[in-house]
Amino acid sequence: GSPHHALYMVLSGEVEVGPEIPGTSPSFYRFSKLEPGALVGRLACFSGDVSIFSARAVTDGVKLLRIPKATIDELLVAGPRAMISCFEQILSFLSPSVHLVNWCSQWEHVQASEVIARKGDPCESIYMVLNGRIRASYSSNVGTAVEEYGRGRCIGDIGGITKSRWPCKVYAIRNSELARVPVKVFEALIRMHPNAGLHFARVIASQVRARQSEQAASSVSGHRRVYHRRGISSGAAPPTPSIMPTYGLSLATIAVVPLSDVDIDAFCSTMVTSLKRIAPAKLLTKDMARQNLGEKVYRHNNALHELRMTRFLGEVEEKHRLVVFQADQRYTWWTRLCIAQADAILLLVKADKAPET
Repeated sequence: GSPHHALYMVLSGEVEVGPEIPGTSPSFYRFSKLEPGALVGRLACFSGDVSIFSARAVTDGVKLLRIPKATIDELLVAGPRAMISCFEQILSFLSPSVHLVNWCSQWEHVQASEVIARKGDPCESIYMVLNGRIRASYSSNVGTAVEEYGRGRCIGDIGGITKSRWPCKVYAIRNSELARVPVKVFEALIRMHPNAGLHFARVIASQVRARQSEQAASSVSGHRRVYHRRGISSGAAPPTPSIMPTYGLSLATIAVVPLSDVDIDAFCSTMVTSLKRIAPAKLLTKDMARQNLGEKVYRHNNALHELRMTRFLGEVEEKHRLVVFQADQRYTWWTRLCIAQADAILLLVKADKAPET
């Protein structure tokens, strides 16, 4: 779950690599064992994404050679052909299943309030939330259940496996990016990897059992009830095991909006410093966005520039578990964007000058 700032070469000893999934037994699954001469962290180092694998020593006295990412970038600039060889080796290690998902999945950008699926529509795809926030609204004779899905969650898994229809209305509550995997592709993966299908079935069974328990509790109470389940850490349903660490958090983005003349720079800086003790956090300001995207993208708002901005914000979310958006004191375009991207909005005022309610 952490970004790779260096590439490591095994000089002596053995290192095992694999996903580490908290809450499961065993929690570590070894994919491969690396011997002297092997490289650790190539994919994450070249792509700039966070690593989904953990590496740990198998034997005592393991020695590694650390090559900083900045040094690798300089070497690739001096010899561009070396990049082709590196990517060829990386692709050779990927299984056919990864290539299948890569070719058959579809990346989708959805705007806030855009409907993804309507109740009663055939469930022909499974959606993975890459970044953003999605809400599913269930209606029944016992009340209305609202469930929200954050980064890393799957939507439509139960309906896709059972070949049923959507039991709810699914829509985005903020600008989001989704990966849509057709059910037929997912069925092919299960046939290729039966153990993965068994694990997936257990996860679905636990979710169904938790939802039935909620409905039974509502029936006993004798009145209509509204359920709210946010993210992966609240509600009756047990959290779905995830390769990426969740840190027990149910939100990913926070917008700090000043309502009075306050030192928002100092406040946000102190807040992010404190949040880093909990999880990897990042402060994002208007100047940072302008520096990364350029003045044209920032000042001229059109469909292409909006897409570039969304992709930039998505990359920031992918590399940090928490992102704090520092808004302007005025209701500017940047302030609107911060509010639209936020899972939670924090209104900042001076204690002695708080607005009257």
